[in-house]
Amino acid sequence: MSIETDVLVLGGAGVDTIVHVPELPLPFADSHMVPAITARAGQTGDFVALGVHALGLRTHHLDMIGADHEGDLVRALHRDRGIALTEVPQPAGTKRAVNLVGPDGRRLSLYDNTRAREADRLPEETVRALAAVSRHAHVSITHPCAHALPLLREAGLTISTDLHNWDGEQAYHEPFALGADIVFLSTAELADPEATMREIAARGRAQVVVATSGAEGAHQLLDG
Repeated sequence: MSIETDVLVLGGAGVDTIVHVPELPLPFADSHMVPAITARAGQTGDFVALGVHALGLRTHHLDMIGADHEGDLVRALHRDRGIALTEVPQPAGTKRAVNLVGPDGRRLSLYDNTRAREADRLPEETVRALAAVSRHAHVSITHPCAHALPLLREAGLTISTDLHNWDGEQAYHEPFALGADIVFLSTAELADPEATMREIAARGRAQVVVATSGAEGAHQLLDG
């Protein structure tokens, strides 16, 4: 097998509209004056791809993207940064969100959940072909990516994922939490971060679990 890609990133391509607000929660009012509102490509998978590419790793991004303005922004981001992108047509349109960002950097994200369909899948032959020439896969927690996990394991890749603000209980996240070798998550919704981290390691494949805690730093579980 000829390895051509260090990190294959699956999912998480989209556009965020960033609105800087005076405080969070935002007080109810008819209107607020805010600094410039910006729309830019870059959701979780995009930024993983940018990050590992900046580290000098050969990077390839695979996701479903629409034939729309937002999709053009995603395509331009990858083209301008020199990151390979394989796009699967998304009839529902490119993923998008609005992020309200407070002065302290905290955010409230509003996700448009109409940009996905139950039947969405990353084509099996495409996943297999890219996995065959990759060393590692980072899998975003979007619906199509869950169905790609068995194919990545079959190809022998190590897998990482980011569960974001998982509460440790929602069933949707479990295939990702238990199917990855490296698991990232936030402590934002965890009553007992250490217990959740140890459960992920005990029940799944994870060799490393990292739980981020914002300004307080992070927790790492390694070798028990």
